[in-house]
Amino acid sequence: MRFKNLPIKRKLAIVTLGTTLLVLMLAYAGFSLYERANFRSSMVTQLTTLADTLGANAAASLTFGDRKTAGDILSALRAQHDVVAAALYDSEGSAFAEYRRADLRSNFPIPEMQQPGSHFEASSLTLVREVSWNGDTIGSLVILSDLSEFRAKLRQYAQISALVLLISILITYLASSRLLAIVSDPIVQLAAIAARVSSEHDYSLRATAQSADEAGKLVHSFNQMLDRIQQRDLALKNANDELEARVQERTAELQQEVTERKQAESEIVMRFALR
Repeated sequence: MRFKNLPIKRKLAIVTLGTTLLVLMLAYAGFSLYERANFRSSMVTQLTTLADTLGANAAASLTFGDRKTAGDILSALRAQHDVVAAALYDSEGSAFAEYRRADLRSNFPIPEMQQPGSHFEASSLTLVREVSWNGDTIGSLVILSDLSEFRAKLRQYAQISALVLLISILITYLASSRLLAIVSDPIVQLAAIAARVSSEHDYSLRATAQSADEAGKLVHSFNQMLDRIQQRDLALKNANDELEARVQERTAELQQEVTERKQAESEIVMRFALR
């Protein structure tokens, strides 16, 4: 069934729930984008602080060529479960020390050297920070972090949003049912009265106004129209009755005239017959 042919109560329900759903979906999209941007910014800030701390601690090891100490410093990343791997590069771009998460194979590729800054990919974040010693850049620290925590938060946010969406739709439906009835019931009642008037030709029927708004004014105007039609119908009936009475009266007069004329003719004939 096409939308325009649906009952008005169902149309109002569809429009109300559809509008509510659209607003909630837009709100969810907006909050999701905000949460995504906020989490990414927070993640970059935390990882930058961590990289700067590690870089400052590893600067001396890099300067004096102490790979073991540099490796031990990078091993502190074990406490960061989202850090997949890290590499400390010297000023020539050669790997000086490496770190891989315990669940990775030993030949897992270390993050490559890139321009300083944060680099997001589909499932990872690569952060590159310069390592300085006495104001001079002596190398770079590259940290590769996965986005598992970010995806977990997004899933949790989506689940909470879906629950809020369902509850909001339910509350909207329950709250709008009464409001929809206030709007649609007078129109439905009016349509039912109009159908009865059309089928039964009973112009004494009246709709009941439940409010003084546009629907109430429509009911009042409809009742006024029925009043006028009923008055005209009554006037027409009275006119027809009066006309019928006049016709019957005139018919009786004509019959009386015919009877009298026949009697007169009979008397004339009898007089001529007696002569």
